[in-house]
Amino acid sequence: DHLLSLIREIAERRQAEQALRESEFKYRSLFENIPDGFAYCKILLDENNRPTDFVYLEVNDAFERLTGMRRENVVGKKATEAIPGIKESHPELFDIYGRVALTGKETEFDIYLRPLEIWLSISVYSPKKRYFIAVFENITERKRAEKALRSSEEKLRNVFRSSPDAITVTNLEGNITECNQATLEMHGFSSRKELIGKSAFDLIAPKEHQVALENIKKTLKEGFIKNVQYTLLTKDGTEFPAELSASVIRNSSGKAVSL
Repeated sequence: DHLLSLIREIAERRQAEQALRESEFKYRSLFENIPDGFAYCKILLDENNRPTDFVYLEVNDAFERLTGMRRENVVGKKATEAIPGIKESHPELFDIYGRVALTGKETEFDIYLRPLEIWLSISVYSPKKRYFIAVFENITERKRAEKALRSSEEKLRNVFRSSPDAITVTNLEGNITECNQATLEMHGFSSRKELIGKSAFDLIAPKEHQVALENIKKTLKEGFIKNVQYTLLTKDGTEFPAELSASVIRNSSGKAVSL
């Protein structure tokens, strides 16, 4: 009986060890193959319990790919050794990691790491006190695209504001949502507030409202109309001839939102 019990115990232990190896392999595979960078670190504190540095205990393959830093140059090293100048350029990073490691309260933030010249979006949590895990993605290209988009939008705004031609934007119900200075001058208004929210039909002679309605339908169907003759109105009701072109403005999903 004792021998059978010993054999059973050995078999159960081997099964447990095999299950543990399989579990470790599964999580190691997950760790190495997730697309996000992963860094397991220990915070270092001074005598006043303030964070002074942190040590990289483990990083995954994506860490190398996203940061351009080799694992052998990072693991086991302090952050200030692995990334010279990091503490001087980003003291707030040490405060954030220290706060998470000591309180256990997770956080997320974006940061431009000047020593590496990359943008990272970082999620930080603590598995146990004085340790933290940073999971991150490199968002440098996204930030560059956002900057380029802002620059493009600013250029378009400048063209819109300074154009000698009257430019008016309406929603799909025909209400004015934006206009430039040339529009105000053409129709005899003194401020945008007088026009924003008004129906674009208020600027068109009543005798041409039906034509205008048909042209709106055509614009929505074909995407644009060009050089259409209209009789427009000034603020005091004076009629004047004008030539109008219009196009559909679509959102990022391709849905028409404005004219």
